[in-house]
Formats: sequence, structure tokens, C-alpha cells
Amino acid sequence: EAYTTPVYLTLMIVEDEIESKQLTRAGEVETYIHHHVLRKCVTPYNGLQLAASVEKGRVFEKGFEITIPEKYNFKNCSIVALINQNDPDNKEIIQAIETKP
Repeated sequence: EAYTTPVYLTLMIVEDEIESKQLTRAGEVETYIHHHVLRKCVTPYNGLQLAASVEKGRVFEKGFEITIPEKYNFKNCSIVALINQNDPDNKEIIQAIETKP
């Protein structure tokens, strides 16, 4: 659909299968497996502006070169992309996708 306000792109690196302590209702678990842990925002957290407005059917192509730091387990990492509005009155996420690098 068309948007008369700016739209933004947010890119994040997330990681699954991180073993660490976790406090639960039953107490502390020593070997809890965490999923979907935000590791790094590649763009500003509130997004990189793609356009001031968007007409219906508009396609954007943008390239990024991302280096996954060695301290992350590459095989457990994903890239999450959000197309969003960063308006004081509207923080709607228009589209989202998660993909393996």
C-alpha cells in the first residue's frame, strides 16, 4: 500500500542456541538455552530512512556488507530486517523477514 510518511529499514543480527544461566520461577538454571538473542543492530535501531513516502508497488534494493563477529556462532546467527515507520505517533512494522546469512 502507499505511505505518505517516511519508511525506514532496520537490520539486526540475532543468535540462537546460546547457553547461559537463566533465572526462572523454579530458580536459577545453569544451562538454559536462549533463542532470538539480539546481538547487534547493523543500522540505527529506529531505522535508516528509505524514502520520504512510498507509492503502492514500490521496490527497494539496498546492499549491506555485514561481518559477523567471531565471538558469535555463525551457524546460529540470522539477519532480521524490518521495514517500519519511525513516527512519534506510529511505530508500525510494515514488513519483517528473518534469514540465514
